[in-house]
Order: sequence, then C-alpha cells, then structure tokens
Amino acid sequence: MTLAFNEPGLEGIQLTPQAIAGILNGTVKTWDDPLIAASNEGLALDGLPALKLIGLNREQGDVQAMTAWLSKTAPDAWKLGTVGSVPVAKTFNSVDALITEITANEGEVAVLPVTTANNNVLGMASLPAGPNLDIWITADDVQLAKVGSAAMTDQTSTLAGGQSTDMLIYGPGLGGVPVEGQFDIAASKIVLSEGQELIGWPVMGVAHLLVCNDKSDPLPLSFAQYLVRLAGQGSLEAFGVTPLPEPIRIKTFAPLQVTTAANAGSNE
Repeated sequence: MTLAFNEPGLEGIQLTPQAIAGILNGTVKTWDDPLIAASNEGLALDGLPALKLIGLNREQGDVQAMTAWLSKTAPDAWKLGTVGSVPVAKTFNSVDALITEITANEGEVAVLPVTTANNNVLGMASLPAGPNLDIWITADDVQLAKVGSAAMTDQTSTLAGGQSTDMLIYGPGLGGVPVEGQFDIAASKIVLSEGQELIGWPVMGVAHLLVCNDKSDPLPLSFAQYLVRLAGQGSLEAFGVTPLPEPIRIKTFAPLQVTTAANAGSNE
C-alpha cells in the first residue's frame, strides 16, 4: 500500500511516518509543511495546491495496512490505532469515483494499493525501510514488494472452539525485513541487484479468499486451489500482485486440499 497523489514532479517524494500521520489526521495540509520539507531538501514544495485527502465511504484494507504501520512506527503522531477509514477524508462510493476525482485534481492524495496507483499513473511516496534504517524504499520496485511480503508474520485464527490448525487469517501487514523461518529466497523468485539489501516495502495488504466446499459446484474450490499453486501465483504476478512467500503459500494450500464431487469421496 502507498500514499498516492496527483502532483506532477513529486514522484518518489520521501514521506516519514510522522508526515503521513499528519496528512491522515489533517494536521499536514500543504506540501511545504516542515514535516515533509525536512526529508526533501532541495525539492521545490512551495506554491503547490493544498493537500486534500480522499477515500472511500467504507472501511478500506489499504487504510488499515497504512494505519497499522503508523501505529508501530509513529505512535506519538498517530493515535487512532489501526482503522479502516479516517474522518478528515472526503469520501466516495467506489474506487472508480475516487480515481476519477484524484486524477482530475492536483493536490489530492489517497491511500491506495501500489498496483492501482501504477495503473492510473499517480505519484507515489517513498517510505523509510525502518526506524533504525536510513534507507528509503520506492514503491515501483516489484522485487521490494516481494521482500516486504516475506516479512509479514502469520497468525493462526482463534475460533469459538479454540485454536484452528488448518486456517490462516492475515490482517494488515508490516513488511520490511523478512521474518526468520518464513522466507526462502530461492523459492521466492526474488532477484535483487548486486549489493542490494534484503529489505522490502514496509506497508503490506492481504487479499482474502473465502470458498465453500460445495460438491455440487466444485469450480470455486478448484479456482482457489489454482490461485495458490505455483502456476496461479505466477499468473497473478503478471498483474502486479505479489506472490505469497513459499512457506505461507504451502500453509495456505493445506486447508484447500479437500475432496470434492469431482474426485468422489468425503472431506479429508
């Protein structure tokens, strides 16, 4: 996820967590605000249209991921915790309406998936790799998105009857540095430049897929299985979606290994 904007010439502007927190809570209203200017020395920020935050009139997973990151990296500046919407944003009924608005008006900003921002030729902020790392990450490097996804930790769902061992639930993810035991660079198909550190995009979101095992209609389950297989993961990558880290892909596939009417038998 990224902070996308319509302001020509500012592509890749460096925004600290404190600056983004200020934009989302309404205290940072101009590009030349000291919180933005401090990390962008030499960039002409004065005289630009005022910042105007927009979003959807419902909770967004994009915003949840961004505010989860802010809660961890800038708790003094962002005090609302992990939320799916922010009160100061002008809201729209659909993503299409939001995109129409932001592409037509300079100065407008929104929290969006990197793929959405890329597809609509919007500017995207660069973010710091971590609080103790003086490295800025740009959102247009798909390899860094993969590394960031590998850094996410998985959570076993807690159901009414206790812990479930065959189900994974992912919430807003904090990427950045891969978690030990969850990242296999050989299986990830990540190609890093020589000397490039294993640090990725820090704000990650996860798409959820809920499928019923209906023997009268096996197609949805078969499609879900295809998406999680290596072939399916490769096809998604062609659309700019980051493949799952291999250990997580294997865990995700396990609940989908059920028997349907197509191969005649009971659930395994």
